Amino acid sequence: MKERFDNPPLVELVAELRWRDVSLPPGLPQGLPFPPFQEAFEKQLPAMSSALAGKGYGASERLIPVGFPVPPETPIIRYRYSGGEAESQRNSIMFQLGAGLFTVNAVQPYKSWDEFSPVVADGVKVLLETQKNNIEGYSLLLRYFDAFEENLTGELSHIDFITRVFGFTFEAPGFLKKHSTTGVVAVPTLQTSIPLGFGNLQMQMVQGEIQGRPAYILENVVAIDGLASANVDEILGKFSEARNIIHDVFINLTASIRDKMKPVAESK
Repeated sequence: MKERFDNPPLVELVAELRWRDVSLPPGLPQGLPFPPFQEAFEKQLPAMSSALAGKGYGASERLIPVGFPVPPETPIIRYRYSGGEAESQRNSIMFQLGAGLFTVNAVQPYKSWDEFSPVVADGVKVLLETQKNNIEGYSLLLRYFDAFEENLTGELSHIDFITRVFGFTFEAPGFLKKHSTTGVVAVPTLQTSIPLGFGNLQMQMVQGEIQGRPAYILENVVAIDGLASANVDEILGKFSEARNIIHDVFINLTASIRDKMKPVAESK
């Protein structure tokens, strides 16, 4: 069952495509203002802006001023929904275009992958139709950012949350505990990497803040092996496969606090 929750910790979901221009000489940087990368970007930009505006995402914001150097895989332009307030789901989505980078981002009130994936498909279709670089294919990444605040963590420390809720086993050596004034060894950051049949799942758990409030941050990233061709169905299929892995991991990690997240009956 594909579950969703009324009190989810999700902060942001990002479907990310990256590419390299194979026509550039070896050693030449991929970012701006290096030609022909600059030339390709400037040709793609108006076509991308027009196509996304036609889909309702006409509110654009330039993140890096014209003429400034731009490293590869860095967002330059952000597009948001420009329609009415009633379209709350669309208001939570944005597109970003950069030097060798295109992302579709969703924040709350994100509902489900089945509602988000058609928007990803629309964005990918626009990208493929406006692409001006000479490329061999696209590298794909899917990212989920979750922030567990006090309503989900209670009074547990970060290490207690990782062990008691997520189920990781961690035991510090006695000689470290001996030097601790409290007898406790903190673990502010924990990283894991899990090989998959089609890529790699990278998990990072960090003690941090969200909008000034303390929170335990969980980032799940699936990096998909190889290059995807310029085909919307292929790209969406790979993203969906990555999403299914992350969803299964999340459901199992958070099983003990499921009720606190307020599950609803069933998502599509």
